Amino acid sequence: MNDPVFLDSAAFLRVWQRVTGEAGITAAPVQPEPDAITAQLRDCICAKAAGAAFYAALAQRVCAVRQPLGQIAAQERAQLRALQTEYFLRTGTLCVAACPRLSTAAADLRCAYLQELALSAQLDAAADAVPMPLRETLRTMAQQDARHAQRVRTLLSRLIF
Repeated sequence: MNDPVFLDSAAFLRVWQRVTGEAGITAAPVQPEPDAITAQLRDCICAKAAGAAFYAALAQRVCAVRQPLGQIAAQERAQLRALQTEYFLRTGTLCVAACPRLSTAAADLRCAYLQELALSAQLDAAADAVPMPLRETLRTMAQQDARHAQRVRTLLSRLIF
């Protein structure tokens, strides 16, 4: 479903008018103005995209902890898709993010640990300001990120000591 015609509401409207023969539909739905929730979603999407790419790349580099890092990467991708869906439903546009650069395995795991803790706190705080369906999603992600931080800490201790 990454078809640009499907995701672009104006292009979809033009195609739909040709299919139905209706010329009366003249405009796509008006997009809401960006607000604090949308900005927080965008920040979380960037963090999740970076996390998914980071864990996947690190799993390829560090054979000793490949499986647990791959599992965390898969969970990060699932959370990313959920956040991107919420963002798209709010704005009607897609939000994509860039990938991080890697350093040494120990430094990267330390960075991941700190980022997971920070993102868990950020998601938990954001959950307080949003309506119920999104609140539950953000709280679940915050708890999962806290578990990721603990898992990364365990992996780091196995790698170093």
